[in-house]
Amino acid sequence: MEEKSKEKKINMTDFRNYRNASLTNKTYNTLIELSKKLLPGSTLSIAKTIDALAGEKQLQLRKEKK
Repeated sequence: MEEKSKEKKINMTDFRNYRNASLTNKTYNTLIELSKKLLPGSTLSIAKTIDALAGEKQLQLRKEKK
């Protein structure tokens, strides 16, 4: 009986969609605190916390521009 090999599909991260940022310990600790408060009942990752804060600031600046 012939055995078919199963290929695993590996989903690799597309690094073209991401950037790194260096943070001071003080800023990192602030982000940890904010990650627990931005979405009540859940803790966001540091990356998602930065995304959320950047998005909020962007909306604020667009409203001020009008």
